[in-house]
Amino acid sequence: MLEFYLRGGPHIILGLNVNVAWWCLGLATPFYLLIYMYLDGIIPNAFGISESLLFCLRSKRKPMLNDDFIAADEEENRIFNGN
Repeated sequence: MLEFYLRGGPHIILGLNVNVAWWCLGLATPFYLLIYMYLDGIIPNAFGISESLLFCLRSKRKPMLNDDFIAADEEENRIFNGN
């Protein structure tokens, strides 16, 4: 079966160019990966969380620094401990 494909069998029988098929596969794979990542972001998951339709166009949020975590933890302790 492999010899059939290596010797140009699809081209002989169906008139297909195997090199073009490989190029199309190589170009389609990243396209479908991007579509998957976009749809995965906008369709709600089991918890009902979804992004906006244009989430890929907005800038990323600035990550919290260690000082921000400490301040948030102290604020949480102050609220729940009644201090």
